[in-house]
Order: sequence, then C-alpha cells, then structure tokens
Amino acid sequence: MDKGKYGTFFASTLEEAKMRNNGALIWGPFFVDQVTKGGLSNANNLNSEYGVVAIVKFCGFILGNFHNGSMVERRYLIGEQVVTGNHAEDCFMSAWDEFVETRIYKEIIALQNKMSIESGCDQPPYITIKLSRSPCTECTQKLIKFIKKQGISIRLKMLQLYSGDDGKLINRLNIIGLMRHGYAVKEWAVASERKGYRELTKRKLPHEMTYATLMYEAARLDKITDELGADETREPTPDEELFLEFRSSVQNANSNVLKEIEAALEFYCNPPSIANIHKSKRKKYKELIKHLAVLELDDDLGIKSLLREKLLMRDELYLMVKTKPFDFLLKHGPLGEIPMDEKP
Repeated sequence: MDKGKYGTFFASTLEEAKMRNNGALIWGPFFVDQVTKGGLSNANNLNSEYGVVAIVKFCGFILGNFHNGSMVERRYLIGEQVVTGNHAEDCFMSAWDEFVETRIYKEIIALQNKMSIESGCDQPPYITIKLSRSPCTECTQKLIKFIKKQGISIRLKMLQLYSGDDGKLINRLNIIGLMRHGYAVKEWAVASERKGYRELTKRKLPHEMTYATLMYEAARLDKITDELGADETREPTPDEELFLEFRSSVQNANSNVLKEIEAALEFYCNPPSIANIHKSKRKKYKELIKHLAVLELDDDLGIKSLLREKLLMRDELYLMVKTKPFDFLLKHGPLGEIPMDEKP
C-alpha cells in the first residue's frame, strides 16, 4: 500500500488491487449506492438532484469513485497552479495529483507500453470519467486546465446535465468547451446491461458497476419487462418498480444530454446578432458571448466545423481515444484521423 502526498492510500500493485481491493487502485471500499435509496444523505446516489458522483478509470483499471458530499476542501496542483475545491471533479484531480507518483501508476504505464510493442498498435494511457451530472462552470475551467497540463486522452460520460448556477445555456456551452479542448464526450447509459454494466471488462477486470447495488436489478431489467408483458397478473415488486422508473429516467436524461448539446452547439455556431435580442435579455446575451471567450471557443483550428458535423460525438471517436495518442489538435486526438470526404 502506498500513501499519496495528500494522504490518499493506493494499492501498491495491480495484483494487490485485484486480490485485496476489488480491483480499485485507491485503497478502500469502492461502491455506488443504490439509486433508489438514501435520498439527499446518500452522497453516492447517481440519481440525486444535488449530489454528483464521478467514477474514474485509468487504462481500464478502476481508480476510484468521488463525490461532492465532503465538506473538506481539497488543495492540489494542476501543473504549478494551486487549486482548491470540494466538488467530485476536485476530489478526482486531487487524487490524480497523488496517483502519478505511485508505483502502481508506473506499473500501468509499463503495461501499456508492453501491449503497444506486442500488438504493434498504440496503447496510449487514457482516463475515463463517468459523471452523474455534467461539470459546473468552475469545474469545467479546471478540467480544461487539467487536460492541457496532463496531455492525456480523456473520455467523459455524463448521465444528465447540470442546470444550476450560471443558467442552462452556459452549462451546455461548458460541454462544448470540454469537447473543444480534447474531451471525448458521450452520454452515460448507466442502466443499460450492454453499456452500463458488465461483470468483467474486455480486459477481464472487474467492471466498476459490479460494486454498485443498482446493478443487481439493472442487469435483469429487460427480463422483468418481458415477464410483466407476458403475465398480466404479475405485479412488479417495489424495488423492481423503482428500478424500472430509474431506467426510464436514465433514457430521458441521455436523450436530453444530446438535445441540449445540440441547442448549445447551434448558439455557438450561429450566435444571433445582439440587435435581434430583446433589451431585457441583452445582458445575459453578453454574458454568453463572454463565456465563449473564457472557454476559448475560437475557430482557429476549424473546431466549429467539426462540432457542426457532430464529429466530436461519434461512438467510434470515443473509442479511438484508447488507440490514438493525445494531441491538442483534436483531429489527431479524440477525433482520430478524419476521412478526407469529411474534412471541413
């Protein structure tokens, strides 16, 4: 067991993580509490209106789960800059600042390099972040600084969109900003048996949702639905009913993620003239335009055309992160090589 500079404990080796810590690299219990129980007091509730849960993996290995339920403010470094905060994203970035100095981090990097040589294909390091709610403005700006300093490919899945603080459109533009800076973004279909939960990953490692109590029902929701359809006298149990409701809410949330990003993308690609904005809304409009500059949403790299063509939201591009070395020019990072007929 290794102790990080901020006090986090990590497994010393992958073998130790697998045998003694349920596959998680950060030492301690890894779990996501049942979504239907716990209410506001359940910091790990994926369906909370206020809480945020971040499940993070590194090269397919479970790093840990992080949430914003702690009142303790984290103080950590992004490059040379001291950063503070207590959101789920802060907890992850603080742990990462410790993780990169551990023996197990070096072991995973060595394993990736070995796989690259043996397969003859690139196996660059990558991070996967699964969020129950999209990042707020403050966390978005930190995550942008993080990917710039780390120079590593990052995949980001979101269960639903954040709606607080700065308003609906700004929070949607934050996602566009993350994509512009190299994050490969997708909706998180957490209740899907095929995509949300498997007992083992393709690398035969424990899947992170193995330790989520919701998986016991989510993994057989289709069977429940078939049974209810075949037998009209069969009534769902209270837990089955709650999980069926949760699956429905996930499907709606996933659909909403895509629709809201479309709306933000339309504003980014075709911002209306201020002359056409009602006087009562011009102050908000100016805030939105200013926010585009904060997110560095310029068009120097042809990013606007790439976004408009939805090249940043393709399933295959999300998968490409695992085999394409990170590059700040997105065409060679999360985007991979764009076919000639699709280049802007």
